[in-house]
Amino acid sequence: MICLLKSRIQNLRLLCSGLAFVLIATVSAPACAEVLAYWNPSGTVDSSVPLPPTSVSPNLASAGNLSGGPGLTSPGPFANAYEFDNWSGGAFDATDYLAFSMTGTNVTYSSVAFSLYNNYDGSGNWEIRSSVDNYAATLSSGTFSGIFFGGQLITADVSALGVQSGTTQFRIYTFNNSGATNPLQRGIRGTGGSGQGLTVNGSVGGVQSIGTTTTLDASPNPAFVGQLITFSAAVSVDRLPDSVGAAATQSALQLPSASPTGTVSFSEGAASLASNVALNGSVATFASAGLSAGTHAITATYSGDTTYSGSSTSIVVTVNAAPPSTPATPAPALSAWALLLLGVCMMATVWRIRYRANGKRGE
Repeated sequence: MICLLKSRIQNLRLLCSGLAFVLIATVSAPACAEVLAYWNPSGTVDSSVPLPPTSVSPNLASAGNLSGGPGLTSPGPFANAYEFDNWSGGAFDATDYLAFSMTGTNVTYSSVAFSLYNNYDGSGNWEIRSSVDNYAATLSSGTFSGIFFGGQLITADVSALGVQSGTTQFRIYTFNNSGATNPLQRGIRGTGGSGQGLTVNGSVGGVQSIGTTTTLDASPNPAFVGQLITFSAAVSVDRLPDSVGAAATQSALQLPSASPTGTVSFSEGAASLASNVALNGSVATFASAGLSAGTHAITATYSGDTTYSGSSTSIVVTVNAAPPSTPATPAPALSAWALLLLGVCMMATVWRIRYRANGKRGE
């Protein structure tokens, strides 16, 4: 029976890997859940020093240290707990928290589990918030109370974050703290003190990048040397292959409504013409009047973003030599007969003027 169960588990793992391989380029293959990061304060722990993670998933880029907020004070070395004093005995205080972070691409956070050290008989409220909205909204919350030597194990649902890329920081707050024994001492209890530390669970790679196509246009093309040419690179989202059924598409991949973001770089061979031009409505533009005469293979490269993959394309632009300037047309030359006729007319005009002048004198 045990062997059969192991065999089925192994087959399930192979199936999960196989599906991820088949669908990786077209749909979002459900990534297997795992422990993303784990902090275990065991032995003598000094909370005045940030606590590094005990383990980090190889699928993450990194995980940050566990640390306390500015409203808390460290009691110094403490046994088997990363503990702080001065937690709020009243309303929520935005400076009283434990902070920890993770960095990765396409990370789906599902839960945060932690053993809350509460001085045996402590009680109060807890909340978890994140940097995604600058700690404005509560992801998960609850109360704690009772006598727990190993700390009270709390599992918080943080799946509302969805898929995140980059660094995400979480903060655990407690407030309305009370109790007979050091009511304002709270922290994370490690395995050395019968606790379970702090664990972040989730998966990485649950959403694959969606393909894009970049098209490039140049206007005017052809152009003349010194003429301003405008290059427009448009980024569009690729359609899913027909082999992916509608049901699979709906269940495995929720296409985002947002347009591609990021930048486009324009180049000619190894020479950069314009770098990191931001997309505006999925289009990036660049203008230049510096291309020399001849043909030019211009490439536009889209950077991609956390949702959409990069792509590139090239076009050939022809630049002709500047057209020759047209000289001014000279006045046509007069022939000898025309000059003679012009002279006779001028002399006749002079004689007529003299005749009239003399005639008036004789009157």
